[in-house]
Amino acid sequence: MALEETLTRIDAQLPRFISQLKEFVRIPSISTGDDPAAAAEVARAAAFLVEDLTRCGLTARTVQATADSNPLVLAHPTAFRPDRPTVLVYGHYDVQGVEPSAWQHDPFAAVEEDGHLIGRGASDDKGQLWAHLKAAETVLAVEGELPVNLVFLLEGEEECGSRGLARFLADGGLKPFGRILCTVISDTGMHGPGQPSLTLGLRGIVFTRMTVHGPSQDLHSGLFGGLVPNPNHLLVRALAALTDQAGRVLVPGFYDEVRLPSTRERALYRALEGSAADLLTGLGVEPLAGEEGFSLLERRWIRPSLDVHSLAGGSPRTVVPAQASATLSCRLVPDQRPERIQAGLEAFLRAQVPRSARVEFGPSHLAAPYTLELDHPLVEPALRALETGFGRKPVLVREGGSIPIAGDLASSTGAPVLLVGFGQLTDNWHGPNERFSLAGFHAGVRTAAALLYQLAGTDRS
Repeated sequence: MALEETLTRIDAQLPRFISQLKEFVRIPSISTGDDPAAAAEVARAAAFLVEDLTRCGLTARTVQATADSNPLVLAHPTAFRPDRPTVLVYGHYDVQGVEPSAWQHDPFAAVEEDGHLIGRGASDDKGQLWAHLKAAETVLAVEGELPVNLVFLLEGEEECGSRGLARFLADGGLKPFGRILCTVISDTGMHGPGQPSLTLGLRGIVFTRMTVHGPSQDLHSGLFGGLVPNPNHLLVRALAALTDQAGRVLVPGFYDEVRLPSTRERALYRALEGSAADLLTGLGVEPLAGEEGFSLLERRWIRPSLDVHSLAGGSPRTVVPAQASATLSCRLVPDQRPERIQAGLEAFLRAQVPRSARVEFGPSHLAAPYTLELDHPLVEPALRALETGFGRKPVLVREGGSIPIAGDLASSTGAPVLLVGFGQLTDNWHGPNERFSLAGFHAGVRTAAALLYQLAGTDRS
């Protein structure tokens, strides 16, 4: 079988693939700042991808969606086969910034240690993305062609808002490729080490900043304390009204549109509960927060939440501050609508603050939740590919975080998104000493190759 030959070749070529990945990780493609030198490195990473994709036999180029956005990388076969489905693979080559003093090694040295590759972007998302590139390269080397019309869409702004990609999609950049069967994204994690997982859902998000304005300037608390409303007090009281002692959100209507998964799906998640408890080891907290009647994983995956992330106001000096602010977010589940939740949240908070104080919100960021139904016809092919790649039965999971672009791509293409991640919760995405399991990378390349063969046999009707 061609698949067996492909998998054997992947096993043999793994050292070369890892060496190339190290080169990729060593490019400091940070997109989250304004440093011109960083922008040049982002462009270098895009060029690195174009060169590799071209070398393996695809037509690849950069696309400048707007004058001030980082380049997109677009790659596809030279000729499309109308008798084969078209599959889109999305990934991002940009990375978060670093605080070098918090790292055990140079963040961009790409050090191999204890079976992991250490470096910024190793897991989020260069390593996971690279698995798909190397899978395509290997299939092309074995077959001379791909079993599907494969399109790569790789961006350099995922960590800073995806401006260029949003414009590309709005301008119909994918229309030349016709009907797309599905989008594959590997920017999520697995349920545990060596445990392949297909993610069926992502929570959406409403993120905003609330600012309470008081006096026109900071005032001496000895002279004005007790006379002037203190923005810190007003803000904290408003935030305290958001939840009860168990963490249930008290904003009116917050839960009105929440849709629970099927009984069958909930049973699958509850079967994973024992291993989920291990994830809390070492956090220094007991899993006491959350709604009664829902398991640990259900609270994390299928229930909405609200969290306050930061508080700022005044200074260590004895002043009544001129203003106080907080950032907060809600994680949303089907069928909660971000705009509706944002409006309700802001109205509730405004009602907690006296009219004598001015309240403003923003900047804000909204993204809808994304869900793939358990009985969707692409679920089984994806599970078979994962089992082929890892040699172990996969599990079905959801993710508590958000990937806004997943919903955007689903809306733009009218096609489902397959979330096939190879990372771990312990990979320290966005944190110091980010890492990626090289065994997970190896299995990821095998999975990505098997997925191409599996999707080639799916019904496109």
